[in-house]
Amino acid sequence: MKARVLNETYNPLLKRKEIRVEVEHDPSGTPNRATARQEIATLLGGDAQKINVIKMVTLTGTTRTVCEVELYDDPDRAKKIVRPYLRERELPKEERERAKAAKEAPKKEEPKKEAKKEKEGKPAGEKTKPEQAKPKPEAKREEKK
Repeated sequence: MKARVLNETYNPLLKRKEIRVEVEHDPSGTPNRATARQEIATLLGGDAQKINVIKMVTLTGTTRTVCEVELYDDPDRAKKIVRPYLRERELPKEERERAKAAKEAPKKEEPKKEAKKEKEGKPAGEKTKPEQAKPKPEAKREEKK
């Protein structure tokens, strides 16, 4: 697999380089993001943790993939800026599945606990009614004869 830089700009506000890279790969198919990330890291001479592959496009019938990559000055800054689903997408398949399982496990338990709390506060079969508006006291009128 070979990679070459097509375009490179520096974004001083976000402290990152925004790079378009063309990766030439074997005809078996488009490489996964983790492999492309490692190849781009060797090309740019940077740490793979600072690099985020945002987009990969392969034209049908070609062995070239154009990647949009962000190279941050600091990996902690990358964690703050890059959206979580993009960070998860770059993980190898096994790690991605572990992260997904860890994320879903606590979510399934929380709604059950909340549902129990709601049921405990209400007796069975009782429905909540909206508060009825209290009638305003009528002003006493004196009748004139």
